[in-house]
Amino acid sequence: MCQICTNQYEELTILYIDNCPKLMQIPHIQGLTTLYINECQKLAQIPHIQGLTILYINGCQKLAQIPHIQGLTSLKIYNCPKVAQIPKIQGLNGLDLVNCKEVVQIPNIQGLIRLYIDNCPKLENIAFMKDLNALDITNCLKLYYVKSYYRKHIKRYLSILKIANWYTKCKHNKVLWRIAEHYTKKKYSPENALKYVNLDE
Repeated sequence: MCQICTNQYEELTILYIDNCPKLMQIPHIQGLTTLYINECQKLAQIPHIQGLTILYINGCQKLAQIPHIQGLTSLKIYNCPKVAQIPKIQGLNGLDLVNCKEVVQIPNIQGLIRLYIDNCPKLENIAFMKDLNALDITNCLKLYYVKSYYRKHIKRYLSILKIANWYTKCKHNKVLWRIAEHYTKKKYSPENALKYVNLDE
């Protein structure tokens, strides 16, 4: 069994927890800024660690809730099937969401710059985020609704756009379809065009 003693790690700022199948809880470690958690199947809760800026979670089968940690700048959630809601953390810069099969929507996260989503089969809605400039979407078959503001302001806000299988998976989403179609046909002038486009049919 993996055990973590806070008394031994008073100066700890970065913590990697890897393949601890019996680990059920993580203590609150003051001063921790970076936390990586990998393959901890029994971990059901992550403490609210003030000062944490980077949180990476992978393969936590029982984890259902992500704490709202103000000041977090990078959040990556992989292979957590019970996570259903993404916290609305103001100032979060990057969000990765992979194989999270209960997530239905991405809220309006002020300050979010980069959003990567892969294989989230129940995801239906991405809220409009004015600071977003990199959007990468793969294998989200129910993603039919994206705020219409994206269609109006896409040329100003996004510099990176990647939509895998956009023709088949986005044709029912009028906003994503028009974004992809416009840039594929180069309808926008060069000064407004995306710096990087990958529309994989």
